[in-house]
Amino acid sequence: MIIMINGAFDSGKTSSAEALQPLIANSMIYDPEEIGYMLRKLLPESCREERERTDDFQDIELWKILTVKTAKEETIYHRLAKRGDEFGGWQYQQTPKCVEAFKNEQFQIRIDTDYLETSEIIELILKMVLSK
Repeated sequence: MIIMINGAFDSGKTSSAEALQPLIANSMIYDPEEIGYMLRKLLPESCREERERTDDFQDIELWKILTVKTAKEETIYHRLAKRGDEFGGWQYQQTPKCVEAFKNEQFQIRIDTDYLETSEIIELILKMVLSK
């Protein structure tokens, strides 16, 4: 089983993954971008829909059933500042686009992290995983 945790910068993905990993036997943490690069290399153009024929592996539909962690822009900006990111930097610039993109209906399961602690997020993810 692969649990892909996606979301905007500083929505808590790494914290959640690091807290979740010890709770699931024989689990590991990996960078999903590596899988994306692999898909882009292995999946022939002829097997892709027209809209998937881009340089961005995130356009490939094979991995689009995701649980997305969401947060309001204000929450993300606060978290970016708290971790020491430079105001106006790349992560700040990407935030509105990411927040909007993760509203897309292709992301069927969402966890709003605005008012949740990492432990509460982990509990929600574990319930979903263990119910499968």
